[in-house]
Amino acid sequence: MIKRILFALVGLCIATAAHAQAVIFYKQAPGAGFNPVPVSVATPLPVTGTFSSTISGGFTDAAIGTPIAVTTGGVTGTLPAGAAVVATNVGTTNGAYCHLGGTATTSDQYLSPNGGWFAYQVGAATQLTCITSASTTTVNMVGGSGLPTGTGGGGGGSAIIGNVRIDQTTPGTTNGVQINAALPAGTNTVGNVGQNSQYPVGSTAVTASATGTTGATTATLAAVASNYNFVCGYSIRANAAAATTVSDTLTGIISGTMTHELWVAPSASGIGVDEQIFNPCIPGSAVNTAIAAVSGAPGTSGLVSSTIWGYYKTTSP
Repeated sequence: MIKRILFALVGLCIATAAHAQAVIFYKQAPGAGFNPVPVSVATPLPVTGTFSSTISGGFTDAAIGTPIAVTTGGVTGTLPAGAAVVATNVGTTNGAYCHLGGTATTSDQYLSPNGGWFAYQVGAATQLTCITSASTTTVNMVGGSGLPTGTGGGGGGSAIIGNVRIDQTTPGTTNGVQINAALPAGTNTVGNVGQNSQYPVGSTAVTASATGTTGATTATLAAVASNYNFVCGYSIRANAAAATTVSDTLTGIISGTMTHELWVAPSASGIGVDEQIFNPCIPGSAVNTAIAAVSGAPGTSGLVSSTIWGYYKTTSP
C-alpha cells in the first residue's frame, strides 16, 4: 500500500530519461489527498511578500572616519556618516575584534590582518569599538551606501602549510623549507612551496658502514658534541663456510640495546640478511652518544658487512 503524503507546498523536480533537460515543478492542489499539479501561469506558486527584480550595488563613499589605533584594552572610534560603514584591518600582523557601540570583546566580529573587512549596517549606532587579543593594529572606517564589495585579508608574501609558515620574497631555503619561486606580496599559495628533505628541520643526515670476515663487525654513527644521534635503519649481511645463527645488536639507543637474530648463509647458497627500518627513527640514549650496529661473528671463511644510517640534531628526544 502506497502511503499518501500531504504537502502544503511541494516543489518536485522531475527529470525523466527521455527528457533529461526538462524540469517540471509541481504544487499541491487545493483539497484533500495527494494531488500535485504542474506550476504554470494559471496555477502559480503562492508567494507572500514584495520582491524587486534588481539589486542595487556599488558602494558609494560618503565619509572617511578617523582610523582606530586598536589595543588589547579596546579603543572606541566615531563612525563616519553613512547608512553602512566598512571597517578594514590595515595592520599586517594582528587581528581585530569589532562591535558597534562603546564596548567590544574577542568574541565580536573578527577582522583579519592585511585587509580583512566587515560592513556594518549602522542604524542608530554612532561608535565602533575594536580590541585585539595581542599587541596592536589599526582599523580604518569608510561610511557610505550601497552594496560593499572588495577583497579579504592577504598573506603579504607568506604561505602556511600545516604548522609551517614561510615569510620569504626570494627563492631559497628557509628553516628547511624550499621556496622554488618568489611569493608575490599579497599572495597565499602552497603550489610553489615544498619540503626539501625527509629529515627534520635543523638535522644533519649521516651514514656509516664497515666490512669484516670471521668476527663481529661494527658500523657506528659517531657521537657529536651537543647533539643527539637518531638511527633510522641498519643492514647486516653475512655468509660463512657453514650455516649458523648469530645475534646482531644495536647499541647506544634510548631504553637500551636492541637484539636481532641473523641467519648466516653458507657461502655456496647466498647471503643472510638482517635489515631493520625504523619509523620514526630511534633516538640515542643521551646527548653526544654514538649509535652502533654490531654484527654477530659469521665464523670460518666468513664475510660480513654492516651499514647504519640516520641523522643528528641538537633537539632532545
